[in-house]
Amino acid sequence: MARLVRARLALRRLAAGVERLAARVTIRSAVGKLPTEGAGFGPADWNIRKEGSPMRVPPQKFVHIVYRTRRFAEMLAWYETVFDAKVQYQDPALAFLTYDDEHHRFAFANLAVINPDAPEPAKRGLVGVDHVAYTYGSLNQLLENYAWLKERGIKPYWCVHHGITVSMYYADPDGNQMEFQVDSFATAEGANAMMHSPRWPANPIGVEYDPEDWLARLRAGTPASALLERKVDLPVSPIRGAMTGAA
Repeated sequence: MARLVRARLALRRLAAGVERLAARVTIRSAVGKLPTEGAGFGPADWNIRKEGSPMRVPPQKFVHIVYRTRRFAEMLAWYETVFDAKVQYQDPALAFLTYDDEHHRFAFANLAVINPDAPEPAKRGLVGVDHVAYTYGSLNQLLENYAWLKERGIKPYWCVHHGITVSMYYADPDGNQMEFQVDSFATAEGANAMMHSPRWPANPIGVEYDPEDWLARLRAGTPASALLERKVDLPVSPIRGAMTGAA
């Protein structure tokens, strides 16, 4: 009987301790409320802001690589053979290929079309990797990471809604380019449908957006879904970065 009484007292003390700990724990979003998916937040986002300040957010995974080439057809054939890759979309200037359920693992930019008038040394120097890409778990993570980097003087040179992704492009101190992105569609089928729709040939590059505007709207409670869907296809953004020299 004494053992039972002691066990019950121990359980009560444990329960009381858990309650006190829970009372000290608060999870706040940018506006001081529990974040919800509908507001552009999810469980993975709960800790990305601390005391009202943005925090660094690492990407979830590496997703694709883009090459600049003057052997466009030859490169496509090689990657189709070596990786058993299929062409998702191709026009004279661009091609997107994949070998799994990702909407694209490789993209190729045809310099003979995009930058045909470059001087000979530049023609040789432009061939190679254009950028590598990393994906984030949510639009909120992408934009809060943008804010954290901006506070440290690191800014993207290109912010563009590609239709299948919302993307930011950065260059490291050596000029190596990288894309930070979040998928616009919840499924690969949705992205593939976009790439095979009549809208894609009209603008396979994307429409630029203002990250400061989007960040403010998300923090004010605008649903991420309202921004992830590309509602307009014009104006077509110029290709920015080393490929064309456009800033």
